[in-house]
Amino acid sequence: MQRLAPKWWTLATGLLCAWVLLMPAPAAAFDNSSISGNYAFQFNKFGTCPNLEVIVGLFTFDGGGNVSGKFTQYSSNKGGAGPKVSTGTATGTYTVNSDGTGRIHLTSPDTVAFAFAIDSTATSAQRLELILLSLGSSSCAQSGYAIQQ
Repeated sequence: MQRLAPKWWTLATGLLCAWVLLMPAPAAAFDNSSISGNYAFQFNKFGTCPNLEVIVGLFTFDGGGNVSGKFTQYSSNKGGAGPKVSTGTATGTYTVNSDGTGRIHLTSPDTVAFAFAIDSTATSAQRLELILLSLGSSSCAQSGYAIQQ
């Protein structure tokens, strides 16, 4: 009986080691440092909008919760007349949740909020899938993406 116990102990220890080694690694947790550097972005307006609009630009994330950006906005007047082109800059903050979702709050020149999800597998560079949260009273929505440069 004494010889049987060490064999079972060895077998149990071996199985436990194999289980630990073959167990999938836990998913990486995200935080504000998961986004840093420059991200080129594009937003498009869709829905039953009175005008068309596209915004392109560059976000710069500091890895600690602050964001700045510059943009060019192309829009038409009601009914499609136009286009009107404007440029500007923006500053604000961002928060990344542990699951890779988050929010961007721009407070200058206007208050605007975006929700995003980090997609690290879409392209060779990290990508943020974005949607505008501050829709106002129109039946339009804006969504887009930002790709790490």
